Order: sequence, then structure tokens, then C-alpha cells
Amino acid sequence: MVIYTSSAPDFLPLLHGRRRSKLTMASPAKARKVEDSAVEGYLHSVSPAKSSKKNSKYFTAVIQSGRHEFHKVVSFSLEKLTAFSQASKNGTAVKLKNVRRSLSFSDPDGFDVICSKTTSLEVVTVPFSRIAPSGSRRMDVAAVKALGPRQNVGELEAKVLSRAALSKIVLVNREECELKEIWVADTTGEIKLTLWDSLISQVDVSKSYCFSNLATREMQGVIRLTTTPSTRVVEITQLDVPDEGRDDPDDGAASTTLRGVVSGVQIRARHRCPRCHGLQNQISANSITHRCDACNLLQRSSVYGLTYGGTIVLTADQQEHSLTVTDSCINAYLARYRVAYSENDVETIEEHFLNLPEVEICVNNDSLITSLIQPFHKIVWTNPWSLLTTATQ
Repeated sequence: MVIYTSSAPDFLPLLHGRRRSKLTMASPAKARKVEDSAVEGYLHSVSPAKSSKKNSKYFTAVIQSGRHEFHKVVSFSLEKLTAFSQASKNGTAVKLKNVRRSLSFSDPDGFDVICSKTTSLEVVTVPFSRIAPSGSRRMDVAAVKALGPRQNVGELEAKVLSRAALSKIVLVNREECELKEIWVADTTGEIKLTLWDSLISQVDVSKSYCFSNLATREMQGVIRLTTTPSTRVVEITQLDVPDEGRDDPDDGAASTTLRGVVSGVQIRARHRCPRCHGLQNQISANSITHRCDACNLLQRSSVYGLTYGGTIVLTADQQEHSLTVTDSCINAYLARYRVAYSENDVETIEEHFLNLPEVEICVNNDSLITSLIQPFHKIVWTNPWSLLTTATQ
């Protein structure tokens, strides 16, 4: 059965054809294109009609396209609301034809389904059972590990274990992004959590936090967690969870310690979109809003966080090492030693590193700096912008 929700003039030509004598089988390329613009599964959480800021009418839903795979659906055709609601209420699997897949702002690794007036619903049979998507509720680690991939986790209270963390620079939408893989645990078990961008510096080892709005991922058959653009991290009372400090021998988190003098440094400061991770060319200081250069989403200027990154050339044991320094590493260092600087004045930060008599750096196998400290106890800065700082390791 096919449920058409467009007006008669829109869909009658599809039923009868404008020129019957010229109806032919679709080419393989065209057939592939049709399949690419269709999504099958069960509909959930169909919303009532809504109005956008531009007064456009729309409604949303969630489609379960696999045993544990869910995607947000947005329809700008209100005449489909009844059909969507009926399919969701009856638990009927459908195929949405003539849809568009769009970059998901809530799930960077997934996609949203956009429906228009030409979208149609066809009742189909799918090889998986209907299950409701996980809601915004508090869960423990054992319950999270029982979920499938791409599930939302409303809240998780857990302690950050002292296992060696793995830091990486990866490409997201052709932009370099920083991530850090850590282990968290509660009384029911432990699980690996991937922190992205600014959230990395909000978490400390051996402390306990309430993580909200996380998502599950599957890697090599194992469920793990990742932060999302809407993730929030709040420190809580310490959980009574043993921390054995056991490391995963295959996690690639081994590091090397180098001590020497900074002989060269380049620091970059760019604003980053919290949704698509895209770097911005320039944000006007006088503008309340800014449209992302990458995803074209208009947002408040205040949500674009400033991201640091760059290269430090360290001379140690008469050898030069060109090392990558990340945003979390720079921010942790500046906060630890209370370095005085202005947000966009990267030259102040660069000169600070060049003026240090010695630094101690930990680097991983990818030449990525994981920690940066001053291996001395006291130093007096003579620069007008600097402070008298007492530092301890």
C-alpha cells in the first residue's frame, strides 16, 4: 500500500504517466539515485505542527532505520503529519521516498532526513523489530553498554579513571578537530568516553562528573560513548569507585617525555562552530549573531568558542623536535601558570614560550603534545605583560 499525502495534481502524473508510450525501465544509475533518496524504518516521536523563526510550518519525528540506528526527521509538508502519526501509532514500517539526507547537527557522524511536498510513505517490511529510542534519562554504565550504537544517553554519573588517555587530531568536515579518549566508571562497570574540543579541558582525572546528552558508538563490536554538541559536564560529589589505573595495552596512549628549550613556536587562534566543528574566518566583535562559514547555520556569536592550536619546535639533547600543540594543552598550561594574555593576541603566548629557560613536554606516538609543564619552581617575568608566578609540578 502507498500513502500519498500530496495534492492530486502533484501525484497523479506519478500514477498514470504523462506519456504512457514512453514509459521504460529506470537505468541502474537512476535506480541507485532513487534508493539514495529513500529511508526505511519505523517512525517514532512524531511532533505536533511547529513554527520556525521565519514562520515556516514543520513537524519532526524520529525514524528507526536499523536495529539500533535512529535519525531525526524534519518535514516541511504539514499534510503528511496525519500519515506520519498513524504509522507511528500503529507501529508500521514505512519507506520514505524522495527525501534529502542532511548533515546532522546533533550527531556529527549521522544524518537527518528532510521531507518535502514530493515525499511519499510506502508500507514495507523490514528485517528488524521496532524499539523506542532511548530518552533523556539517567543511566548507569551497565545499562549504557547494553544499548546499541547511535543511542542517546540522557545522563551518566561516572568517575574519570587514571588510565592513560589517548589524544588525537582528526579531520571532521575537512577541519582538524581534537579529541581525547578516556575511561569512566561507576559501580556497575567502566566504559570508554571520547571527549571533543572544549570539553576536554573540563574533565580531570580521578574526579566525578554528571555527563548529559551523550551518544553511543560501536567500534570493533564494543559499545563506547562520545560527547555531542549539546553535552554538558558538571562536577559532582566523588563517587566511591575503585581506580586500579589499569591501562589498555592496545590503546596507543604511550608517551615520551622530553626536556629542552623552545626554539620556535607558531600558535593559531580560530573560532569554531559548536555544531559542525567548522573553523570561522572572522567573527565581528560588534555582531550579536554569526552565520557559520561551513554549515551556514546562523547562531549567536557567543557560542563560537576560540580554539588554539599550532606547532612547538623543541630543542632537546641537541636535536630538534617539531611537535603539535592542541587547544586543551595550551588552555591547561595558561590556566596552571596564570599567564596574562589577551584572547586573540597569540604573539604574547608565543613570546611566553620562547622566553622560558626550559620546558618539559610529554608527547604521544603521533608527536602530539599531551602535557606541557615548567620543570622549575620559580621564575620572574620581566615582560610588562607577565606576572610573578610560583609554579610547582
